[in-house]
Amino acid sequence: MLDAAGVSLTLMGAALTLAILVATLLCVSTLRTGLSGKADSSHGAWAMAFITLPEYLLASLLLMVGAVWLPLFPPYGWHSIQHMVLPALSLGLPAGGLLARLLADALRSTFAEPWLITWRVAGVSQFDCAIAVLRRALPALLPQIGLITVGLTGGQWR
Repeated sequence: MLDAAGVSLTLMGAALTLAILVATLLCVSTLRTGLSGKADSSHGAWAMAFITLPEYLLASLLLMVGAVWLPLFPPYGWHSIQHMVLPALSLGLPAGGLLARLLADALRSTFAEPWLITWRVAGVSQFDCAIAVLRRALPALLPQIGLITVGLTGGQWR
């Protein structure tokens, strides 16, 4: 039982790391647009595409491409890091899309707050504004990150 728990926790760690990386990459444009003072008009199409893909369909597609057509990864087993790539991708991409969507919404609402205009007029650097916006937006996501982490541990995040 401890071996199975170790496998689940290792896979959860890899999938969560990938999800956070995907969410960060998808939210860079929202952060950049908000720091420039413009309203973000992106619809988050990539995030929605990742969210709507069911894990079993994504896993099947990744298995066919990554293990059958391009034999880059092993199709079964759990013996090395290579065995973790396909399951981590199939779990981490949808979770990353959800995190990206939630983070982008939190960033948009934070950029609309009046204190940020005051900071810009006062001459606060964009880096300091970005840190303050992230510190204001991230606490609202912590419960969701906790739920996603628990879901990834069991193999399903929704």
